[in-house]
Amino acid sequence: MYARALPAQAQRDIYDTLIQNNDDIPQQDVYRPSDYAFGVQKDIRTVIAAGLTPAQETDYVEAMSKNFWNNTFRFGGFKTARALNSNGTVKYEVVYVELVDNAQGIDPTTGLSASPVLRQDVRSNRTTWANPISVDQTPPDVSHGHYLASQANDYYVYPNSIENMRSRLKTDIGYQILERKVLPGWMQDKQADNTVLGWTLAAPIVFCKPGTSAKIKYRLEQRIKTANLDIKKISFEVDRFILDNNLSKYFDKTSQKFTTTDETTFDLGDPTTTFDGGGTNFFRFTDNYASQDDGDKYVKFPQVGPFDRLPYTER
Repeated sequence: MYARALPAQAQRDIYDTLIQNNDDIPQQDVYRPSDYAFGVQKDIRTVIAAGLTPAQETDYVEAMSKNFWNNTFRFGGFKTARALNSNGTVKYEVVYVELVDNAQGIDPTTGLSASPVLRQDVRSNRTTWANPISVDQTPPDVSHGHYLASQANDYYVYPNSIENMRSRLKTDIGYQILERKVLPGWMQDKQADNTVLGWTLAAPIVFCKPGTSAKIKYRLEQRIKTANLDIKKISFEVDRFILDNNLSKYFDKTSQKFTTTDETTFDLGDPTTTFDGGGTNFFRFTDNYASQDDGDKYVKFPQVGPFDRLPYTER
């Protein structure tokens, strides 16, 4: 599951100026430039969760009924990371932009980033608060007709931090595969300082060959100073998540199996015809290399605000 930014054209121009400058990102330094999964990233994307259990879209809508409403990520600074081969050598490096989730809070005890609880009670007095209207007060404005006079009070809010969203998905959808085993290599592997990043809220800019990420990062940092390109002006507003179905077009989410047909086989006769040492099978349904977004589906956030329900007239 991932999110993709759709910024305004002026903001898009800032990003395009950064990635299309061959002086900053030399073509000879780009890792697998013709592969959309690597190379220079033409779109601003971030991984939200990996290894989730295959489920119907309706299950995702139900799981996203709370804590999922519009959020806006901000661009932080440029950073680098690396992925390793099985023998410990560097396979590739990546320059990425750290994304900042303003819905995240700060733990008052540790001073570290911390997500708010999944549900918060906003009543000042939980035992007696009912928000009554006394007879001497000015009548409320009900001309818009959104709420009924008999409607119960809304006092539970559901913060929309990305960590809260991931927590909901973990609880209500679950993981088919341990997430850390299917994250991008640069999130799984040990970095130069012996740390492992794990899942990171970030947007990759370019995947590059070993030993080149530091100079590309430096050039990009200088570029945004000299060319007055403020990447923090780019808004990454999220109102939906996208399910990556590129390689699971023929996976049946109900049976949890890939859809197949009867095999076509060659019988051995006289004289014997040998195929691949014994036989060749043909299948109708296969997953082929396709365009980047082929088969993907998006799930729009069902909430429009911190409460878990809409006004009566909009339900």
